Amino acid sequence: MTDKVEVSMLEVLGLLKEGYTFADMQGVEPQQLEALYALGYQYYNAQNYEDAAKVFQGLCLYEPTEERFFMGLAACEQSLKHYERAADIYSVCCVLSGLTDPKPMYYAALCLLKANRQADAVTALQSLEIMGRDGKFKQQDDEFLTKGRELLALLQPKAE
Repeated sequence: MTDKVEVSMLEVLGLLKEGYTFADMQGVEPQQLEALYALGYQYYNAQNYEDAAKVFQGLCLYEPTEERFFMGLAACEQSLKHYERAADIYSVCCVLSGLTDPKPMYYAALCLLKANRQADAVTALQSLEIMGRDGKFKQQDDEFLTKGRELLALLQPKAE
């Protein structure tokens, strides 16, 4: 682990602007982040969503560019029935993916529906049309795009 360095708030802001993360500034190694992710994942699988959420919150703070940390946090919030918060976090995941991964936006739409925000859910589902990746993610993305189209069709029946 690298040595911790004390810095002022202005220095922290400057480092963040340069692309450093809190993990970088605190000397947290990638292996430590992976161990924390595994712990959060174990808590989640054991349906201990509150503790899992705490772990994922810390991971998101330390490494705010890692989509899977935010996906873990969003899934916890969804499982805790904090649907609006989950939808917001899933939306962050979408931005982190460069608006290419349809999975978080699909889950955001589901959460918006649970939060009785059907118009917002429809907008989220409509936005899926610009998403999708080639290569190893294509099949998974196509599945979420299809699910999204099917749900959208249920929410917006075509006029005859």
